[in-house]
Parts: sequence; structure tokens; C-alpha cells
Amino acid sequence: MRTSLILILTLLICLAQAPLSAQDNKEFDLNHFLTEKKAIIEENMPLTESEKQLFWPFYDGYMKTYTELLSRRSALERKFMKEQENITDKKAKAVIDGHFQLLSDGLKNKKTQLAKLRKILPETKVLKFFQLEEKIEIGFLYHLAENIPLMK
Repeated sequence: MRTSLILILTLLICLAQAPLSAQDNKEFDLNHFLTEKKAIIEENMPLTESEKQLFWPFYDGYMKTYTELLSRRSALERKFMKEQENITDKKAKAVIDGHFQLLSDGLKNKKTQLAKLRKILPETKVLKFFQLEEKIEIGFLYHLAENIPLMK
């Protein structure tokens, strides 16, 4: 687990050096994040050969949906950043509602993926996967939050 913490810290340092809000670098940074994330999962998920054959296609599908959610989050944050100086109650409501819809959709996605993962891995490995996912996601969201200023 010590190695995974080092990898997670390395990933966060890389993210801190290349802000995701930069339009030109957004795609590159996201790809780098996803590559590092997969490496952390791979290093910390002790899978048998037969489990690997089922897990990695599952993971790729999960990441496709996850990436779609990240894109929606990024669009919402860009919209907020663009309009924050002149935000109206109507626009603020749209941002708040969009944020909570993303949270709801993210939880729904995790529950759907949990049901799929339980069909291919034992519960102890399912737990480990979601522990890793949560640690990585919390670090990623922390990085994003650092780059979003509070409203004035």
C-alpha cells in the first residue's frame, strides 16, 4: 500500500504542475491522469490471469463512462469560471443543479459498475478496487477545487 500512496502522490504532483483548466492542455492532462490512474490500479489489484481477462475490459468500459462524467464536470466548471463575475440567480441555480446532477449520475454509475464488478471478482477485490478509486478521485477533485475560485 505504501507504493500506491507514492504513486498517488506522484500523480497529484503531476496534476498540480499542469492545471486541467488550461484549454490547450486539457486533453493531454486528462489522458495522463487516466494513464497514471490505470497504473495505480494495475499495481495494487492482485488479479489472477482469468480475473485480468474479465477485469480490464470492465475497467475500460467504466473509464469511458467516468471520462464522460469528467467532461461534463469540466464543461460546468468552465461555464462557472466564464460567468462568475456576472452570475445571476438563474445561472447560479443552473450551476448548483448541474453539480448535484453530476453527483447523482456519478453515484448511479458507481452502483451500476459495482453490480458488474461483483459478477467477475470476489468481494475483497471489489472492495480494494473501490478503495483505490475513491482515494484517486478524492485527490483529483481536491486538485480541481484548488483551481476554482470562490464567488465574490
